Amino acid sequence: MQFRSFNGREIVEASKDTQIRNLTDQESIKMSLRYIFTLVGLKGENLPSELQKMVLMEFIESEFGWMTPEEMKLAFRMAVAGKLDVEVNHFQNFSPVYFATIANAYREKRGAALTEYNSKIHEMTTKPDPSDDEKKMIFWGFVDECLLKRWDIFANGGTINWKTVAGIEHVFRTMEQLGFVLNVDDKNRIMFSAKTQINFEIQNEKPETRERAREIRSLRESLETGELAFKQDQNLADITRRRCYELTMDHFFQTFRRQNTDFRAVVENIKNQQYE
Repeated sequence: MQFRSFNGREIVEASKDTQIRNLTDQESIKMSLRYIFTLVGLKGENLPSELQKMVLMEFIESEFGWMTPEEMKLAFRMAVAGKLDVEVNHFQNFSPVYFATIANAYREKRGAALTEYNSKIHEMTTKPDPSDDEKKMIFWGFVDECLLKRWDIFANGGTINWKTVAGIEHVFRTMEQLGFVLNVDDKNRIMFSAKTQINFEIQNEKPETRERAREIRSLRESLETGELAFKQDQNLADITRRRCYELTMDHFFQTFRRQNTDFRAVVENIKNQQYE
């Protein structure tokens, strides 16, 4: 599905997550805020105080419950990238007013993207089921938008920060549909790397607030159970699964470049074979 609006596909994917108003806890909101603080260059000494954070969280939950935590991050990425008509400079003061300015500017883009998406969905549901060729067009549109364009950047010396990609699981599943799957050794290695990285990050994080210190302490206590932690602690399991998707995509791209494989040409060949 092609979008006329900026970041349309990313907006739709991010909006499919659980909305803030329906979350059972605030952890994912806190994680998004930590990401945003870093993204916009907020200095450590200017981070919101505990009281300011509490007010900010309550403000976000009451006024922006329609957002998802992924949309919070996407909104600020778009703002920093100059894709929102809004002042990005926070003057080292991350206030509810500043958050609302970015979120409301994002809401306009979101509205355009979702209207376009719903219109296309309506067209698809009010007409006969798409033919095989139409299904292929939708699939290959996603491949081009979310895989090949990123590959072009990577192949030309750029870097892809898979941690910031909305809908990373869908990207990963698309690679599987194209026939790119990990062998058992690589799968085990990536799972081990994901757990090792997460364990290291949790054990070495130096919390800047009492609230974050409590969260880290809870995660560290879970990790004391060893491998069971990644099965029994849902938060750790979710973080690990996403990290595996990120590491797998990086593994594929790095392997293609190391082997001088033209990923775009390979995908185009797969596409052409489907239309033969």
